[in-house]
Amino acid sequence: MAAPQITINHETEPRELLESQLALPLLHYLRDTCGLAGTKEGCASGDCGACTVILQAPDGHTFSVNACIAPLGSAIDHRVITVEGVGTPDALHPVQAEMVHQMGSQCGFCTPGFIMSLVQAELQDEAEDGSLPALSRTNAVHSMAGNLCRCTGYRPIIEAAQAARLSYTADDAQRRRLRNTLANPPAAQPEQPPAFARPNSLPALWSVMNEASTLVAGGTDKWLEVTQLYKDFEQVVDLNHIQELQGIHETDAGLRIGAGVNHSTLLDYFTHTAPCQAITDLLWRFGSPQIRNRGTIGGNIANASPIADWPPLLLSLNAELVLASAAGERTVALDDYYLGYKQTVQQPEEIILAVALPKTHTLAQLQAHKVSKRFEDDISSVMGAFWFSSLDQPLTQARIAWGGVAATPVRSPATEQALLGRTLSAITDAELSVLADDLANSLQPITDVRATADYRRAMCASLFKSAVRGELV
Repeated sequence: MAAPQITINHETEPRELLESQLALPLLHYLRDTCGLAGTKEGCASGDCGACTVILQAPDGHTFSVNACIAPLGSAIDHRVITVEGVGTPDALHPVQAEMVHQMGSQCGFCTPGFIMSLVQAELQDEAEDGSLPALSRTNAVHSMAGNLCRCTGYRPIIEAAQAARLSYTADDAQRRRLRNTLANPPAAQPEQPPAFARPNSLPALWSVMNEASTLVAGGTDKWLEVTQLYKDFEQVVDLNHIQELQGIHETDAGLRIGAGVNHSTLLDYFTHTAPCQAITDLLWRFGSPQIRNRGTIGGNIANASPIADWPPLLLSLNAELVLASAAGERTVALDDYYLGYKQTVQQPEEIILAVALPKTHTLAQLQAHKVSKRFEDDISSVMGAFWFSSLDQPLTQARIAWGGVAATPVRSPATEQALLGRTLSAITDAELSVLADDLANSLQPITDVRATADYRRAMCASLFKSAVRGELV
């Protein structure tokens, strides 16, 4: 079996990796083995973006990731671009030059991560004819949403991002150098390193999966066990290459989303293919570009966190999960999936194969809102999702779901039942206040570092009132 390989920056020959290295964070390999210390370790949890690098897949696709929580094995057969590969001390990349010119670097610790996010935004936006559109302030903020500046120097960083676009020329030496390198993506490696298996089909998964296997898709939460708890995994099984877990398909019954579909793909789908404002508004606030590029919908559900953002939204849409094992498949209503804190009906030998959304719950009627301390890249204090059959006709169905207020994502069945047969637009403010108080009192949230129990109840009451009035649409 050929040794697993990785290509760094502008190198023409890949580097061979040791099996013992594959479960380590990519960040550690870059800094400790390659000596590329420009990539920084800040939070070691994917929150600050100081470790941002760009990966290029064998198909040529580039995307940014947090190197601190990306296992080295996930970069097998990829090219890794670090800040050292963007420019040189004698010839800065325009993004680097504008960061200096606009005084966007203060202590400098976060600067390499910002550079990498802005360079990836350029690679993503550059047209085939070599043109590059100007960067609005909103898009500049979106492109660097996963990067934190602890010196609070965001204004000059945003100005640097915009200025680099205004001075754009396709003939710039460093832009041309990077483009020429990325024009030759690395070759795919079909081999399966035993310590870091990468099956490409369900039969291949069943053949390598055992009791010692740690299943990883994006790993945006799972890999914190490595960086924060210093765990060693005996065998890692990377699910990203399994074709059956990919794709979004419209069926006669509704929408089927592969469990391995990442949040960036979902954001694009619900923006352009099946527009849904409630979902796109949530996904823009879902982690950061780096997190969305790796995190998957199946992982967000299977992680069984009470503050995960997809489960409440999917509960309001009456979603079902398709679970699979070597013995076959079964379908479970998401309502029945969670048993308790970090407990589900999923058996050790099963994975989530897909999420099914029935046609009966049209996306146009979905309302949702996330309450968090930071607007972007933050964990929810409360997540509320609402689906009403109508706002101006007697209700035949109502589904209200919450995250962050119990040990599992939950619904409010008593309130749902109280609304049936009523026309929401005809409910008086006084009646609505009573319903909202009853809903809040039915919840038993906890007090923690993100919010008090009373605050969570108040937010749930407020979100419910806004949803009944159609103000969350």
